[in-house]
Amino acid sequence: MIELSHIYKTFQAGTVNESVLFSDFNLSIHDDDFIAVIGSNGSGKTTMLNLLCGSLSPDQGQIIRDGKDITKMKEYKRSQFISRVYQDPSKGSCPSFSILENIALADNKGKPFNVGFGIKRERLDYYRTMLETLKLGLENRLHDKVFLHIKMEDTVHPKFKALPNNAYGHRKAKTNQGNKERGQFNLCFLRIIQDMS
Repeated sequence: MIELSHIYKTFQAGTVNESVLFSDFNLSIHDDDFIAVIGSNGSGKTTMLNLLCGSLSPDQGQIIRDGKDITKMKEYKRSQFISRVYQDPSKGSCPSFSILENIALADNKGKPFNVGFGIKRERLDYYRTMLETLKLGLENRLHDKVFLHIKMEDTVHPKFKALPNNAYGHRKAKTNQGNKERGQFNLCFLRIIQDMS
């Protein structure tokens, strides 16, 4: 479970452009939850994701994971248990790398590293199998340098995923993908939606 507890966040405080996004805001996300956050531009959807992932700090309040206060935990440390799919896919991948290189990089995320090969041949079948589940034909394009629809974060198994508006393309595909992953890996999902059209 992850919680936002009594969160306050204001941008440009004390100016004519002051924007109070959160004032004593609370949210609890339990294992196996699939939550959609709907709101207009500037309503705080992305700010909430940034607070959860550690890209932003709250002015006041706590972010709690499984009873432990992670408010001051750095973003890179939170990435061990919070996976984020960015609205701009180039932020979640290395566009100049091949699909295989991106997946291998993610597969080694958080592991001790030494001088050696980044791509392990014994993992190729695992990568292909994982890509087949997306039904995008990427398993046959491992060496292509394509704009990835699978992000680096998708190769590890976090406990929490934060999805933006266009994370996996069509809205129904996103829900189906989320439901499948939730059951397979016991995840909770938080999805951001700007509008319902």
